[in-house]
Amino acid sequence: STPAVFYTPAASEAVYGFFHNAQRSTNAFVLFRTNTAEVVSSAVALGAAVSLASTTPANITSITLPPGKWNVTASCNIVVSGATVTQGVVAINTTSATLTGDGTEVFIPLSGAGISYTGTGTVATKRLNLTTATTVYLVGMANFSVGTASGYGVLTATRVQ
Repeated sequence: STPAVFYTPAASEAVYGFFHNAQRSTNAFVLFRTNTAEVVSSAVALGAAVSLASTTPANITSITLPPGKWNVTASCNIVVSGATVTQGVVAINTTSATLTGDGTEVFIPLSGAGISYTGTGTVATKRLNLTTATTVYLVGMANFSVGTASGYGVLTATRVQ
């Protein structure tokens, strides 16, 4: 019989193993190790879209991250209805309801009068090196004069090993 071998993985890894009886009764232990990433995410669906006031940044969603290195990404949809609109803007920020102003914002071309349209902006991965627990926001804004606008989307952070 083959003796049992136990391995206690670290909290951040998943471990799979098995014994294999090859010819001539040689036993070989094969171990597969897969690091599992720590992921924090928050999503707002279309049905729960956040109402936007013209030219006023608003938090679409947020996540709280513990200290460490994080890669943060976001995708946001700006929906306008019957609007005279010039643009939408989305960003990832650690300051509530504030666009970053650091060049990482994504501008969504929403141009027209009396239009109903959904524009999508995907923010490039942003590396955050956090020394304390920090709330990260997906911020959206639309510039329009009539009609309505709202935003929905997803904000995801993956811990960097």
